Amino acid sequence: MNKELQTVFHYHETTKHSQKRYAKSLGYMDWATQPDPFRTYKGTENILLPLGLNNPTPPYSLLDENLPSAPLMKKSISQLLQFSLGIAAWKSSQGSSWAVRCNASSGNLHPTESYLVLPPMMGNSKSTISHYAPKNHSLEIIAEFNTEFFQTLPDESFLIGLSSISWREAWKYGERAFRYVQLDAGHAWQALVVSAKMLGWTITRIDNVSDEDIAKILGLNKKERFFEDEKADILLIVSKEEPSPDLDLASLLKSLPKSYEGIANRLSPSQHKWEIIDAVEKATSLMQIPQVQEQRCRVTREPSRESKEVVLHRRSIHVMDKEKSLVTKEQFHTLLKSVACSLDGKENGAHLALFVHRVQGYAQGLYLVSPEKPTFAILS
Repeated sequence: MNKELQTVFHYHETTKHSQKRYAKSLGYMDWATQPDPFRTYKGTENILLPLGLNNPTPPYSLLDENLPSAPLMKKSISQLLQFSLGIAAWKSSQGSSWAVRCNASSGNLHPTESYLVLPPMMGNSKSTISHYAPKNHSLEIIAEFNTEFFQTLPDESFLIGLSSISWREAWKYGERAFRYVQLDAGHAWQALVVSAKMLGWTITRIDNVSDEDIAKILGLNKKERFFEDEKADILLIVSKEEPSPDLDLASLLKSLPKSYEGIANRLSPSQHKWEIIDAVEKATSLMQIPQVQEQRCRVTREPSRESKEVVLHRRSIHVMDKEKSLVTKEQFHTLLKSVACSLDGKENGAHLALFVHRVQGYAQGLYLVSPEKPTFAILS
């Protein structure tokens, strides 16, 4: 076992909760150092995006069908970002207010940041790299440059890069923060996938790229521009058709500018360092992990509301109101069919533990779904 993998397993074992102890954290909420949930870049050109609340979107139940593709333009980019990473609502209580976003996040802390690499458009004669600022629903341009890279992609394609700021999660969760950072990066990625489908676009993850190169593209390697560490996560292609699996980023990397605009805002006056998080971040950035080929199930779904209505009203469950939270047997089975391809006979398939509360036709209890035998067994 190599050194990096040992570090990952050590982190996994060390940060488990158990019946005898909790994983390490400060043990209290230090409100004086609560991180700003919104990243901004001082000194950049800011492009306000038009809100898409009045834009018609297809029913959520039809998103896996062959839908017509929208053109690449300011309005469509705005809709993509608003219905994936944008603010869905503002809440307030006892004089405090906070934003709820379309993409789910552990504790609503939102460690994930997003960047767009666009061809010349929206009045720019050059290609641009921009940071998405959800608070103002705008793009902050951090780099402009000339490149032939977009000529190697299908027409009207562009890139989205995702990065993470672990401190936002560590402030509350301590050494377990890296777990939640990875979870939230996945939430953001799949929120983008859903929003892209509304526009008839596809999103493909680029696997043959290192964290170092993603950081270089997004300007995260310019450490003098940041107070808190921000780490590269995922690079995605947004397109109207599937890109070549052998995508070569060499021309993009070669044409990047030497300097990037803007200084990132300081999120906290101070922060508590967790050495175990620094270690696992370094280890995973050096590892080349083969990706498992995804297999999605095609499932016939009941007619639903517009897609934008579904994503804008996504919320965490706080109260299991019996008048509102009942799930029909048919809806429950549709959910299970959606993941059946990932379970059935797969050597590394997931074992689902389902806490069934209010599902029509099922007794309350804990159910197990095994990949070897994808049927239900009630445990309690």
